[in-house]
Parts: sequence; C-alpha cells; structure tokens
Amino acid sequence: MQIKFNGKLQEISNEMSLQQFLTERGIPADGTACAVNEEIVAKAGWADFMLQDGMQVDVFSLVAGG
Repeated sequence: MQIKFNGKLQEISNEMSLQQFLTERGIPADGTACAVNEEIVAKAGWADFMLQDGMQVDVFSLVAGG
C-alpha cells in the first residue's frame, strides 16, 4: 500500500502501525510529533494506530527556543 510521508509517496507493508513505520525509519519518539491526515496522533496511541492506504503522515521535530 502507499502512504504520503512528509510529502513523498512511500510503499509500506500492510498491517503496519504508526510506531513500526517510524521505528523502521529511525525516527525517535522523543522530541517528535506526528500527524496523520492533518490530525495529531498522541504518542501513547502510536503502537495501536494502524496505517491505511492513502494516508498522509507528517513528522515534526520539536525544537526548544525563545
């Protein structure tokens, strides 16, 4: 199946959770926020959130500053 990840189409296997997807790409949970179809997904739900064909996944790094 295909999803759009940070603006680029990617092929992924079926039955993949958001957590698995991020882990496979080396994206750490600390300091990271994730939105699927423009809705923020809480980190506590990443392991249970199953990706589906056509979804849009955007990952953001949190930066502290003033």
